[in-house]
Amino acid sequence: MKMTIGTPVTERSYAVRSTAADIRICFSYAHTDAPMDGSNTFTRALREHVSRVPGFTIVDNLHDDYDVLFMNQLSRSPGSPYALSEIRAALTKRGKRKLVVRAINLKRNYQHTDPIRHLRHYALDKSTLDLLNMADFVIFQSDFQKSFFDHFGYKGENHTVIHNGAAPVFLNVPGGVKKLRSGENLVLLTSAMETKSIKRHDIIAGLSLLPGVKVIHSGTWPANLNQGKVELAGVLSHDEMAQLFECGHYFLHPAVRDVCPNSLIEGLCAGLPAIYNPGPGSGSELGGKFGIALDENDLPGTVAQARKQYEQLATALAAERHYYSIERAAPHYMSVFKRVAER
Repeated sequence: MKMTIGTPVTERSYAVRSTAADIRICFSYAHTDAPMDGSNTFTRALREHVSRVPGFTIVDNLHDDYDVLFMNQLSRSPGSPYALSEIRAALTKRGKRKLVVRAINLKRNYQHTDPIRHLRHYALDKSTLDLLNMADFVIFQSDFQKSFFDHFGYKGENHTVIHNGAAPVFLNVPGGVKKLRSGENLVLLTSAMETKSIKRHDIIAGLSLLPGVKVIHSGTWPANLNQGKVELAGVLSHDEMAQLFECGHYFLHPAVRDVCPNSLIEGLCAGLPAIYNPGPGSGSELGGKFGIALDENDLPGTVAQARKQYEQLATALAAERHYYSIERAAPHYMSVFKRVAER
């Protein structure tokens, strides 16, 4: 039976409720409803959830009145960051406001193989770390993410790790184990909006060439890379992604150094076990319990293992899908907001 987790709210409904006792949260990141990146996807889902919960009021303007400024690292929206001086001025206006930052990434994390770029990105990363170190509280998306922030200079004491959660539409995907008969294609679904080499589109293409495997990719594909037999679905909305997930067996995530990929979270939330890259990144942290590790040196062996373990993994995941939903993640964020505001 299809579950109903709640109806997404509209922009207009965000400001309907407000009382003097509410905790006022300024969301500095201006999200879009169009498919974009992980920060946008998660912020939209979190904001929709918070807007439905009594006791919280959402504020959009950095210079309005609020208790907690919630930031996705430095950006309000892509290409529109606040200067640190402006943030500090806003936080001290009308009394001491609190700053909660959701860490995103450091350029040295994904440019680790290029020593020249590594050095060039030092100054940019320093600005990010300065913001995190002045925050009242920092939320990391994974243990992997916290490890490299610590390595590059995060010194704060007030922090926690909260894995991301997918929008309600993905928990609404009908669960259960799909048929996988002998000789039938193993359907692998994958998604990425970026085309960086760390996304490992080459592995996706390689798997598509194996017999008995069908790979469907949503998002974008590198212009200079042969797609093999990958079926390109293009950029999809959440509703379209949810429909696509109904026909898959596994969600394939071969990327490395991803901090907490929303695409993988969405696949797991929809009931698809993971095929994840066990290299540096959060793949094993997120999907290890309900997935198999990719062996890029033995892709046929990976597929054989996926076929063998599919029913067991899909059955186990069906009982735990809620963990990967915004319904689990958002209350942890709101607990942080409440704790910080009441200090």
